[in-house]
Amino acid sequence: MSPVARIRIDALRDNVRRAPLADAVLDLRWDAWGHGAASVSTALRPLGLRAVRADPATVADLAELGIRVVDAREREDDLVDARRLYGLTGTTTPVMRMSGTVLGTKTLRRGEGVSYGYRYRAPEDTRIALVSGGYGQGVVRALGG
Repeated sequence: MSPVARIRIDALRDNVRRAPLADAVLDLRWDAWGHGAASVSTALRPLGLRAVRADPATVADLAELGIRVVDAREREDDLVDARRLYGLTGTTTPVMRMSGTVLGTKTLRRGEGVSYGYRYRAPEDTRIALVSGGYGQGVVRALGG
């Protein structure tokens, strides 16, 4: 079974209410960090979304929605923290839920590492699972770690 990503628009809007968008620039690069630039723009438009930073490939689609794309280097101070917006900090609600097929399991001993560069180290003996879904399915590398 292919991995499935579900976006919670209510969680996205709730996170925005915690960080108002008035005169802010939203980071929609990497297809809104894998959440879908057009979907995020449409969901946030009623809450005051005025300008975004986006990849060149999505500029035309966003313009059709009436969203202005800006060069955020000119307004870096106004850039909304994407990690907070998408619920990746622990202080906001996660917006995306992914599910996939377990491809295999493995026992890790305390201190052993997994992932690219072995960035995750097991704090204690544990069992992990390899689940389908990743960069090939649109999960942004910047979200790693």
